[in-house]
Amino acid sequence: AEAPRVVHVRITALTSGGAEAETARVECHDQATVADVRGILARLFAWDLGTSTAAQFSIGKREKDGQLLDADTVPKALFLRGAALCRRARAAPPELVEVVFSGMPADDDDGEGEPFFFRLSAMTDCTTAELRAQLRDALGWSESECKHARLLLKRAGGFVSLKDNERLDARRAIIVHGAPLERRGGASDIVPVPPAAPALKSCPAAAPKRAAAVPEATPVVLAEQKAVDFNLERSLSLQRELLDSFGADSFQRRLKKLREECQGPAGARRYNVERLKLLLTVHGEVLPRYGFEGGLPGVMAMMAAFSAPVLAASAEVQRNGAILEKLIG
Repeated sequence: AEAPRVVHVRITALTSGGAEAETARVECHDQATVADVRGILARLFAWDLGTSTAAQFSIGKREKDGQLLDADTVPKALFLRGAALCRRARAAPPELVEVVFSGMPADDDDGEGEPFFFRLSAMTDCTTAELRAQLRDALGWSESECKHARLLLKRAGGFVSLKDNERLDARRAIIVHGAPLERRGGASDIVPVPPAAPALKSCPAAAPKRAAAVPEATPVVLAEQKAVDFNLERSLSLQRELLDSFGADSFQRRLKKLREECQGPAGARRYNVERLKLLLTVHGEVLPRYGFEGGLPGVMAMMAAFSAPVLAASAEVQRNGAILEKLIG
């Protein structure tokens, strides 16, 4: 067989209306696949996994003109939809943090008492709607209370209400209005973090005890990764284990059942919480074999490890990541 030859592929990005936008020329071998080019572009233009997965390639400008699959051999000219060919700064990876929720004083409160509070662990990319759903599960709110609960920020001269699609980001103190902060029977033992701030006064109900499976609410730092031997061979082995577990019929049936049970806007919020718990059942079994913790901090440490240049440059790693994203979506 002939040795692969180096070729140059021209990629033209298209807008949602089909107009030509940016262009790029990449170097690869003549037997390269669409998945290989996807990985090259992801590295060149700092695409995240979501962007890389959403990118669609075709041989024509029209949406249905020869759409290509990842396994297809790359032609000398491609059209791209769903991603841009311009370098953007990488967003900071999400991390697990602790958020303090305080109850808004009643209208007849004299303002001298200290507020009730509740502490919760959450990811920094969690939305307001997802935070509300976590509070509902942790505190045993009814659907009506969850619907009417508003999450507020203190601002000069008053309060600002957080929109459902706003992310947590750097916020660590949020005010709850319209629903109580007392924990009720039947509430989840998985999400809450026990109160520990001496400056605040806990609510009359007993403080929730931390379940053994709850991860510590501390950010994962890259320094912790130095002790983990995580080269290309081990990363591919980990991905294969995750592909086998997430692709198993038993897991897919549970995920499908969860989707069916969580229809509608309120169901979507519950789905995000329950889906995370389901994913952690697999991560908790697989990740420790590779030196990571089994909870959320371990997942974040794994994601940080996969950002290493040697892994980000691997087309096989990128291809496996795209498949995993589809399996757990």
